[in-house]
Amino acid sequence: MAERVRELQNPQMKKRILMESMNAPDNRRLESITQHFHKYFPIYDRANYEPLPEESISGIAARQGLSAAEVAYVMMLQDGGRQKFYFPLYNYTENNLDVVHAMLTHPATLLGLGDAGAHCGYICDASYPTYLIMHWARDRTRGPKLPIEFLVHAQTQRNASALGMFDRGALVPGMKADINIIDYEKLDLSNPQMVNDLPAGGRRLVQQASGYVSTLVNGQVVMEHGEHTGRLPGKLIRSE
Repeated sequence: MAERVRELQNPQMKKRILMESMNAPDNRRLESITQHFHKYFPIYDRANYEPLPEESISGIAARQGLSAAEVAYVMMLQDGGRQKFYFPLYNYTENNLDVVHAMLTHPATLLGLGDAGAHCGYICDASYPTYLIMHWARDRTRGPKLPIEFLVHAQTQRNASALGMFDRGALVPGMKADINIIDYEKLDLSNPQMVNDLPAGGRRLVQQASGYVSTLVNGQVVMEHGEHTGRLPGKLIRSE
């Protein structure tokens, strides 16, 4: 990585790559990902999930009097070539999350994306449950928030019932004691980091969460302040 960064910082290499990007064959799908600099927002110490247009690469470029591609090139080499960017692929046309608010509150909506599955080298969905409470219940300033009771229910009993799992999702006698104890004010997400711990050195994005005091599965504490206790009381759920 360090060698790549040094080579990319070479003025002649930079000029060549920027020139080639300007003369690349027309590919609208590729351009929608690589050239839409108005939707790229640098992530620093803490992610801002509802940034303003002037905080984008295009906004920064306009203030500096430079091309957006050049600003992007320089920014990508920050932090030893590990600078991360927030890129809301969909639902950010109006530069806010108002349409997402409408979808989240629709009665037919189920809130998910917590499995950290596909495209894990580009997207980190594992932070979604934490993000829902942190941003939508506590931190949002550019529109209405959502009640924490609604967000907890939507991620527990509502989803469990929709999937036919009626033995969990609520703090009721006789149900499975799967519980998160959260320090609401300390709930936070770290800057995403790339790790290469998959088979054959495959990469994935990880984003650590803090503020979880304890996690219980079947009444047994499996996590305490982010550390695993060694207990494994869960089991694979199969449909019948």
